[in-house]
Amino acid sequence: MATSPPPPLRIGDVLADKYRVDGVLGRGGMAVVYSAVHAALDRRVAIKVLLDSARDDEEAVSRFLREGRAAARLRSAHVARVLDCCLLEDGRPYLVLEHLEGHDLASVVASPEPTAIEDAASYVVQACEAVAEAHERGIVHRDLKPKNLFLTRTPSGKPLVKVLDFGISKLTREEIDPRLTATGQLLGSPSYMSPEQLRSSRYVDARTDVWALGVILYELLTKRVPFEGENLTEIVSVVLTEAEPRVDLLRPDVPRELADIVARCLAKRLDERFARATDLAAALAPFAGVITVEAEPSTPVFHAPAHDFATDRARQAAAETTVVTPPPSPSVLAADRELTTDTSWVRARPVAPTTPDSELDVAREAEAVETPVRRRSRREMVLAAAALAAAVLSI
Repeated sequence: MATSPPPPLRIGDVLADKYRVDGVLGRGGMAVVYSAVHAALDRRVAIKVLLDSARDDEEAVSRFLREGRAAARLRSAHVARVLDCCLLEDGRPYLVLEHLEGHDLASVVASPEPTAIEDAASYVVQACEAVAEAHERGIVHRDLKPKNLFLTRTPSGKPLVKVLDFGISKLTREEIDPRLTATGQLLGSPSYMSPEQLRSSRYVDARTDVWALGVILYELLTKRVPFEGENLTEIVSVVLTEAEPRVDLLRPDVPRELADIVARCLAKRLDERFARATDLAAALAPFAGVITVEAEPSTPVFHAPAHDFATDRARQAAAETTVVTPPPSPSVLAADRELTTDTSWVRARPVAPTTPDSELDVAREAEAVETPVRRRSRREMVLAAAALAAAVLSI
């Protein structure tokens, strides 16, 4: 009988002469997360390490490092911070993250008690700020779901939502589960994926994340996803062809105006959906106990051009060009830096425009699909990890 490989780390291990491992926080298809303490600062952190099954997969390593780069560039209080990036003795990279205490929104959904309307709206409004900053920097999450929204608390005890796993897709050889990142070429979680993402993950923009936030809000309010099926094929078919039951029909105490907001998030036509996460946050603000803020209509919003997917699929194998969408530029961000349930965005300030590097990331991802999996040299992994560490320390 085959024996399972040893864990990447053991309790008591000391990394980089400063991080002392003292427990396991969680395990996924690609990585395991440990709790640790910075020996000199007596500060608790989380250590995320690739599993043995993923460390020799160049595409998996690239996505792992991309997660660190993406999160390190975001400054929102609603994003889990990346503190460091180093290498184990065997050459595999690991990320040092802020340690969070609490639980993800999947636990809230699983609770038998109904989620208060104000709480549900507040959780999504907080997530919108992190997602909006990512969009402004050219990053589309593509895998928003309750498990990737972590509910913790501020030092004063107020609820605080943190968005996890920016810029990462799960390994394609995971076991198929409609509520987890699926196998094959499908990058994302089918129950939370937009119609355009189900057709092709390349041709997506900010509105794909708006769809996912709408699904999460729907599930928080009703305790069910809007599009259900017994298997992956059924879920895809329902998302592409059927309308979801309205929230206010499933839960009569939900105001019609809030149900309309959810329905707009789940519009199958892109031009009928909220264009930006900030637009969605402004619409939800009255239901979340936040002072209403109107998004600036004068700010141009760019989206991916429409595609004939039937024709595109026939030539996609030979195509070398990837369509990249310039990011939307949200202007309603970051007034109250405590950013809790009573956050006020009245004096919102626009984020300075930056040059997105999503084109480079997407091109690399497309190239990885065509490149046979090979073992990375220690030199390549050292250089990649060093570049990420430098980016983290420069913030």
